[in-house]
Amino acid sequence: MSAQQIVSIAEQQLGISGRPNKFTQWYGAIGGTTSYAWCVVFIGWCFSQAGLSLFPRTASVVCVLDYAKENGYFKSKGSYTPKAGDIMIQQSGGASHVGIVTGAGNNCFYTIEGNCSNSVKKVTRYYDGKLTGFFVPPYAENTAAAPVTDNDRELPKDPVLYDSFGTGGNTVNEGFSQSREETHAFYAGGNDITKYVGNLSWQNTIDELATTVSFEVAKSDTKYINLYTPKPGDIINLYTNVEILRGIIVSVDDGSEFVNKYTACDFGWYLNKSTETYQFNKMAAYKAIRKICEDSNIPIDNIPMLEMEITKIYADKVLSDIIRDILSQCEGTYNFDVTPAGLRIYTIGSLYAYPEFRITPNTRLIYSPTLRGNVSHTLSIEEMKNSVKVISEKDSAYTVQTVLKDEDSIYQYGFLQEVVKIDAEKENAQAVAENKLSELSKAAETFSIEMIEALNSYTRAGAVITIDDVNYLIEGSDHSIKNGVHYVKLDLRRW
Repeated sequence: MSAQQIVSIAEQQLGISGRPNKFTQWYGAIGGTTSYAWCVVFIGWCFSQAGLSLFPRTASVVCVLDYAKENGYFKSKGSYTPKAGDIMIQQSGGASHVGIVTGAGNNCFYTIEGNCSNSVKKVTRYYDGKLTGFFVPPYAENTAAAPVTDNDRELPKDPVLYDSFGTGGNTVNEGFSQSREETHAFYAGGNDITKYVGNLSWQNTIDELATTVSFEVAKSDTKYINLYTPKPGDIINLYTNVEILRGIIVSVDDGSEFVNKYTACDFGWYLNKSTETYQFNKMAAYKAIRKICEDSNIPIDNIPMLEMEITKIYADKVLSDIIRDILSQCEGTYNFDVTPAGLRIYTIGSLYAYPEFRITPNTRLIYSPTLRGNVSHTLSIEEMKNSVKVISEKDSAYTVQTVLKDEDSIYQYGFLQEVVKIDAEKENAQAVAENKLSELSKAAETFSIEMIEALNSYTRAGAVITIDDVNYLIEGSDHSIKNGVHYVKLDLRRW
């Protein structure tokens, strides 16, 4: 559930203090500094980590209040009882403050607040003169269809992203995040197999929709040990302090005498496998994507209000390819993936990763890339082009439409040209040349690192991470848990 995601993410930040901090570094400088009041920025960071574009990108309480009122999300005090995931807004005597509501009690409510005495803290608040009201974000669960219940614990004909064994949503139980703050749990078919699962790893890339999971389960040759043996079609769930991955076992290799080896995928696998036919006639992009999700029983984590009108016929196309094509027609650079809550669409660069870990339980958190290892970095001009010639053909005659060059690159690396053929009646030659030159006129760079992050942390492809004051887009992440340690390899691109 999106609201619970926000609360869970906020809980993980409790105790972080000082300025500048990872929240102000994520937001960027204001007036040339990253040392400023950060209560609003803290909430924006939490929404960003959840991949939700429901909170305005601002550092101003006034802007948050205006945004809530303008979009019909504001509830005044005295007429509304807040619930988890709402945003408290205070404005009194020139002072202003915000916090994330975690629940309500008798004549009071509870929050997690950033920049509360310069720290992230839990606070009990009252309906007093300081309180202005609440920003109630339109979380997906407020509008999504009711979840399906599968009492037989078998995957239905049209599989959906739902809780197949009754854990109650994103957490195993109410005390999970408190009692197992830096550990994990792995379920298969509704059974906790954490203690006897081995070689657990998972991978995702920015180009592949589905996350792939690999793991092994020990075999038992004695009737006195009752171990659950997962099977293809079982739902798998990986938890830290929240559920970070939900999927299905797609294959098993049971040839070994000692272990079964499994491959599972998150539910993006179905979007990559299922085909359908659609005809859209001037339908807003977000409505078209919602239509696809509704038809396939796919819940929605987050879809921005993409107003671009789509007029196109898709005949027997893979669902993920249809969604990808729709996004390519929208202004901006969008990508999509699947979380346990459903389909998530986000602007590339809007998610920010800040992985941390402790060397020992009683030491402070360390920013993971600080102690990175196995660094690999290459630069190559083998595929570079610094001149683009655009031509067209008519009646077997070729016409040069335009030539665009990167003179600095030519001076440094020599002349390297790409010829592009277009239909001059349908395409803009100058625009084609500019886009192609921008794509090709730079050295190819590869950069990968290995690091450790906390078990309750998940750095995923599609997010941006800062290393030595340079921002990189995570193109791929490869995770494994061995002997209680969370190892990560990241493939990066300068952003």
